[in-house]
Amino acid sequence: MKNIVLFIVFSFYFSANILAQSQVVFTNEQSQSFVIEHTAGLSPVTDAIIGKLAQGNSVPASSLEIIFSFTEKLKITKRDQTYTLSATLANFKFEGKKNYKGFSAESYLMPGNLNFKLKWFRGSQELTNYTFTNVKMEGESVEIARVNEVDTFAIRNAPGTRTLAPMVGTGSNYKIVCSDMVFTYTQEDKKAFEAFTVQVDEYITKSNETKQQARLLDGIDSREDFLKRLDNLNILYDYRDKASKALDFVQAVKAKDFYKNLPLDRIDPENILAQLESIENQANAIYTSCDNIIRNLDVVYLERGMDMLGARQPERADMFFNKAIEVNPTFAPAHFQLARLYYNGGMVDRAVQKLFEIQNMTPDMQTKMQADELMQGIYNEMLLDAGGLNSDGRYDEALAVLSRAREICQNWRAVPCRANMDDETARALNGKYDNILREADRAFSENKLKNAEDLIQSALAFKNSNRTFIPDDKRMTDRINNLYFKYLDLGDADLNAKKFQNAIGYYEQAGRVCSEYKEISCTDDLDKGLFHARTGVYGDLMTDADRAYYAKDYAKAEKQLTEAAAYRQTYKLEKNANEDALFIKIKQAVYDDYIAKGRNSSTSKKYGDALSYYDYARTIETNYSIKRNSALGGYITTAAQEFSLQLVADGLKFVDSNNLTQARSKYSQARDNASKYGLEGNKTLEREFAKLKDKIFAQECLNAQNEYDRLMREAVSKINTKAYPEADKLLVQAQNHAVDNADCEIDARSAKDKQKEIAQAANYMNQITAVDNQLNSRNYRPAIEMYITANDYFTRNNVARFGLKCDDLYTFITTKNSDFINYASSYYIETKQYDKSLSLMKLLPAKGYDKNYTKVNQTQLATALAQRDYSQNPSGDYKSAILGYVGEDKFFKKFAKSYKKAWKNLD
Repeated sequence: MKNIVLFIVFSFYFSANILAQSQVVFTNEQSQSFVIEHTAGLSPVTDAIIGKLAQGNSVPASSLEIIFSFTEKLKITKRDQTYTLSATLANFKFEGKKNYKGFSAESYLMPGNLNFKLKWFRGSQELTNYTFTNVKMEGESVEIARVNEVDTFAIRNAPGTRTLAPMVGTGSNYKIVCSDMVFTYTQEDKKAFEAFTVQVDEYITKSNETKQQARLLDGIDSREDFLKRLDNLNILYDYRDKASKALDFVQAVKAKDFYKNLPLDRIDPENILAQLESIENQANAIYTSCDNIIRNLDVVYLERGMDMLGARQPERADMFFNKAIEVNPTFAPAHFQLARLYYNGGMVDRAVQKLFEIQNMTPDMQTKMQADELMQGIYNEMLLDAGGLNSDGRYDEALAVLSRAREICQNWRAVPCRANMDDETARALNGKYDNILREADRAFSENKLKNAEDLIQSALAFKNSNRTFIPDDKRMTDRINNLYFKYLDLGDADLNAKKFQNAIGYYEQAGRVCSEYKEISCTDDLDKGLFHARTGVYGDLMTDADRAYYAKDYAKAEKQLTEAAAYRQTYKLEKNANEDALFIKIKQAVYDDYIAKGRNSSTSKKYGDALSYYDYARTIETNYSIKRNSALGGYITTAAQEFSLQLVADGLKFVDSNNLTQARSKYSQARDNASKYGLEGNKTLEREFAKLKDKIFAQECLNAQNEYDRLMREAVSKINTKAYPEADKLLVQAQNHAVDNADCEIDARSAKDKQKEIAQAANYMNQITAVDNQLNSRNYRPAIEMYITANDYFTRNNVARFGLKCDDLYTFITTKNSDFINYASSYYIETKQYDKSLSLMKLLPAKGYDKNYTKVNQTQLATALAQRDYSQNPSGDYKSAILGYVGEDKFFKKFAKSYKKAWKNLD
């Protein structure tokens, strides 16, 4: 039962809605037109669009006008008690210079927004109006307004009141009007229009580039037969590259937005589509032809070379064959043609080299057979040439030809080595060997043994390196024997002439020959000759020593005799009976001479020299069996005492001149001399030694006292100039000096008292020096802390009484470098002394300091001041505060920004 009732209700509702049709109360359709023109700055967006359109038409922006027209459709309908008011715009048209560089811009000229009023009238009476803003203008038909009103109307009374009254009549005299219509372009309209113009501009640019690309291909014949006949086939790479680039260009153009978006099938003022198609077709043809030739360029060059051979132009044939090899280094036919060309031109070695290059390739059968045939012919010709050269005695040339022939037959499988090649080789080598021996014979005849031996060695080396072809024979042995006996004969001649050293030289050469050359042996005559020659040298040395002895040149005599004895022992010669006797005679003479020289030196009071001579004589007397002088010991004692006294006298003189270093040296020398010669208990010497020692000590104490007094005077001078640390060091030196010379009993109380008196001043100045050292090392924090300590020390100990001054920390900082001042500014921020921090910071601009190094400090200081100022006066003016702190100085730009930011964060 419930279902039946619901169905009846629903059916009634549905029927009522079908019968309730809408009634058209008012309709009107009319055309509207507006002028779109340059606004002279009133609408920048409109001006930008009109300006760009004017540029595309090459006219001034101020003279360009676009007539924008459309159909306005107004309608009022009634349904039940509700009126619907609607307004629609359609049939949009643009007249005037609406193209941009040949392309219609209509679709981009539609204004994006519309502002207007919709007025509702009954007869001539305006019932109400509706304001519409920023209505979107999109599509070919735009409903710009739709309003629903119930069948009552507000009759306006006084402002702020309205009375509802029933509408009278059927609505036949209702109408609506659109007024105050204002069309505007949006930023999106501007962007869309600019995107359109960019594509058109790119179309123009690419059209010009297309023409240029077409010109690059002009004049290139794409026919393959024509291209093969070009003199310079390398240009094909350039042609192919140009064609490839042209094809890439076409593809790049087709990928551009303008190619996809502009209606080029309908509007193509520059005819770019046809040009691109033409370029693509021509480039494909050129690329295909060039690529086909380049892929087979080695064959093309070979064919051109063969043509040149046929035309009897071998130079050009050579060029084309080489070009074929450049293209394909393993192209065997080109290598063979070059080998044949070289052979025909008389360049056999080059031909052989080129044929061997083919051997390392994989040639085709025809080329291999041709190469084998040519190589066999070259080999046969070489053997014939070698035989002719041997017959002419030109053995080196023959050997060179045979070497090349041997290389061919040993390395070319198709060319076997022939027996007559070894025959000609043996013939050439033996001929050359005989020539060397004949040159050695000529050197023998001219007695040029060195040249003869060089040639023998050369012949031996040549024979040994060619044993296969040069047998061992008597020719070489005879010449080595000849060399050996030539040297023996020369040695015998000089031995007979008593030129013993020369004789030894020849004998040694003979010995070298018979030892080095296994072909011969040494003879007894060699040993006898060397023995007699060396005995002669030994006798000459003995004779020279004897002569020097009788000439009283004992040093030379001893030297000569020593050499004679050494020479005898080296060669195991028989000792001369006079050798030992002569040696003793020489030593006796030298001994007597040293004593005589010592006596003369003593007479001249040169006791040091006398002792040296006596020492030499004593050494001879001890080591050799000579006749001794019994008075030598007395001479030594007397000279030693006198020399010691001389040294003491010299020492006393040095004391008088206050040269104590030399005085002590003389004292030590005198003592050492007395000890050396056994005079330690000599009373005369001991008395003089004591005298010198006492005088040295007395002078040392006097010097020590003088040095102490000097140090004190310098210390007082430093105190007078307020150089207290330097004075303190001098006073310490004075006290240490007194300790070092304690035996002199120097009174150091004055230095100790004076040091105590200035201790506080010196300590303060040392603290300031330590501060400066920290500053120099850029250790700014320790420097500040140490200065505060020094300042406190200065105050507590009344250091001012010494005439010194100590500034407060702030004043001290202002006298230092900019970097320290910047750091000190951060120190005052840390210790919340903001005013001092800012005062220091203000010193930096005048010092030329880089403001970038102060940014952190400026930020921290500005933030701290802003927080302090805000807490004291929240209603204050931060701008005035900034001006008060830093004015408008650009150096403090970071300060101003940071202060403002901190204030606003607190506000």
